[in-house]
Amino acid sequence: MVTLQLTSDGGYIVGGSSDSPASENMANPNSKQQPQQGNMDYWILKLDRKGKIQWQKTFGGNYADLLRTVTPTADGGFVVGGYSNSSQTGDKTSDNYGEGGDFWVLKLNAEGAILWQQTIGGDHDDQLTCVAQTHDGGLLFGGNSNSGASNSKSQNATDGTDFWIYKTDQSGNPLWQKIFNYGAVDILTSMVVNADQSILLGGCSPTPNTTKNRNTDGQDDYIALKISDKGETLWERKVGSKGLDMLRKVIETRDGGYLMAGTSTSVHFNGNNNANTNGNSNDKISGFEQTENQQLKNAKDQLNAELQKQVAATNIAIKNNLDAASKKAKDLLGLKDYSPVNLAPNANALQIGDLLGGGNSTESQAQARKPLPRSGDQSLSYGNTDFWVVKLRDRNKPAKEKALIEAMPNPAATFTNIIVGYDFTEGTATVVDLAGHTLARFAVTSRTIPVDLSTLAEGIYVVNVATDKGNESVKVIKSSNKK
Repeated sequence: MVTLQLTSDGGYIVGGSSDSPASENMANPNSKQQPQQGNMDYWILKLDRKGKIQWQKTFGGNYADLLRTVTPTADGGFVVGGYSNSSQTGDKTSDNYGEGGDFWVLKLNAEGAILWQQTIGGDHDDQLTCVAQTHDGGLLFGGNSNSGASNSKSQNATDGTDFWIYKTDQSGNPLWQKIFNYGAVDILTSMVVNADQSILLGGCSPTPNTTKNRNTDGQDDYIALKISDKGETLWERKVGSKGLDMLRKVIETRDGGYLMAGTSTSVHFNGNNNANTNGNSNDKISGFEQTENQQLKNAKDQLNAELQKQVAATNIAIKNNLDAASKKAKDLLGLKDYSPVNLAPNANALQIGDLLGGGNSTESQAQARKPLPRSGDQSLSYGNTDFWVVKLRDRNKPAKEKALIEAMPNPAATFTNIIVGYDFTEGTATVVDLAGHTLARFAVTSRTIPVDLSTLAEGIYVVNVATDKGNESVKVIKSSNKK
């Protein structure tokens, strides 16, 4: 997993995991400069605005240290977080708590030196997925935990693996923590700190607890949970199709709402990737019409039954081989048997389910491209697995009046985009200085209008947009493009 964030100086902070030793060609500034600590290490690179490496750091202990996120902080430094089962070795100053792994977080200064670090965990497995800085300068660490109340953890896991939120002050001292349960395995994927200090958590639960009230019949839903700055639940919303929905990211929008983005596997496809557009077809192999004669249907059913036997036998063999390989990998990494780290089949390999329809045949591909009927909250789908984006409005936030014209970014060093808040057919954009001198004029037909500021001096300018639907103006600040 690689994470990348824009930094306050216009550069970038990039992080990932590495099992590579230091490069033999140390004269190459793009090579790895520090030795390997253990099996896997955190590897952080600071880039300038042109992509040149300013510094790089490797952090790790003697086992597996898997970086999940690097977050810039208000003081110009960074918080690095991930999963670790290393003991007190190398850069790690405390032992692993549980039989699995823990959150391992490091606070770095602007040059990448460690200011402090924390190992946060209970008696089993704790997986950090996201970090955010709060308005009071504190830090939120979020992830998943199946640990009991032990060591850093104050609450028992409720039903397998839960969301776990851990709040500290700016020095890493604990303030409060909460767990949230939706099913047997709950996966927290995203956190948003709102302007009112509340927090929006996003995630999913691939193995739902059937005792919970659910708004769909699916295997899983997107989960949005809003909590206060002390961890109290304010509201929650589950959005899903009747299939498997895996939320990846939640972001706040300019109007105070939220975009939930991930993937959705349609209910109209069964476990063998057979398109089922009406939800009750008796066909087991896609591409045959229900009007075929009985002899052909019997032959098809016989073939399907034999293929199902072969699929089941082959899948068992694949699973046994993967389980054996996973155990060997866990032994090498120092992981316990119940750790969620497992080997999976190559995503590019031929899937046996393709033999049963919905694979590479022209007919099944054409069928998969057809929009399929509504499924739960999902208005339509196109194939086995689709990207799915959902917009939520927060009813607790006052609705913001839509601006007729905006500039983003503003201030800007080289380019800004003028966003017109209504549709129009044609118009003209004019850039003027505060003395009223016209500096540029050009025709526009789109609601998003790029404006080149690179040749202008630092200062304040006005962009006037005159269209067949109205006239609007916005001030734009030209900032320095120097460091």
